[in-house]
Amino acid sequence: MNMCLPVVDNVDDVYNHMDVSTTINMFAKSIVPEIYKNFSVVTIRETLMQQIVDILHQYRMHCPQKSKQPNYLLLPKQLRLFPLYILGLFNNIALRPSSTEPGSDLKSGLMDLMATCQDHEVLRLLVPRLYPVHLLDPQLGQMRPKDILNSLPTPLQASQRSLNADGVYLLDSFFTHSFWIGRTASPVIVEALTGQQSVSGDLVYNPSQTSIGLAIEAVRDALTHNTWFSPQVCVYAQDSAAAQHFHRLLIQDPSSGFPNYADFIARIHDQVLLSKSI
Repeated sequence: MNMCLPVVDNVDDVYNHMDVSTTINMFAKSIVPEIYKNFSVVTIRETLMQQIVDILHQYRMHCPQKSKQPNYLLLPKQLRLFPLYILGLFNNIALRPSSTEPGSDLKSGLMDLMATCQDHEVLRLLVPRLYPVHLLDPQLGQMRPKDILNSLPTPLQASQRSLNADGVYLLDSFFTHSFWIGRTASPVIVEALTGQQSVSGDLVYNPSQTSIGLAIEAVRDALTHNTWFSPQVCVYAQDSAAAQHFHRLLIQDPSSGFPNYADFIARIHDQVLLSKSI
């Protein structure tokens, strides 16, 4: 028998103690059975969107009157990144229409991961972290995993706008480590990553024993330290046809009917305001 018991007498306490990773993991796991039952992806997205709007509408209803500014989305402190992770869920390959994302094996694999991931793992799965490899400290190869993670460059937005032709980038999306090499990237870094100086032809991950190559491999090891899953490693050249596979992992770009992050925030805000008269 399921029981619903009141545990707080103040709605603010509910929002002030929400754990965003647990909440997102709950949403991710709840949609997996619906996808396997061949529910419409559009219907799943609409239902999930309505749930998000309801949560934020209720917060707006119960927050202090002076905080109810109509020109921005009102979020509790604990949920500042909530819309970003929801966008990552919507833009995840597992929740895209099959007509736009070929490869049922990949989608099934991602759904299995979402069904089994722990809280911190599902956040990496939904919102990949983009690191500029060309800014790595060559000394990282001599550090411990914890020190490496603390010494990494600041992650960039997962968007094509973050990619420069003279750079090399690592996208850590938990299930894959994807490298993107710009057309004018340093041959030294390209060789350290692939074993060849040119970005022509098929590229494979083949790190050299140079300080840069060892640093790249050490970063990968640090990102997967104490995890049960070994990510696939892919390398994409900027001008290759295969680069589209890298681009579809950049969740902050428009994809499959969903806008970029800024427009997504605006859409949620509009629906929250329209859900009822505030």
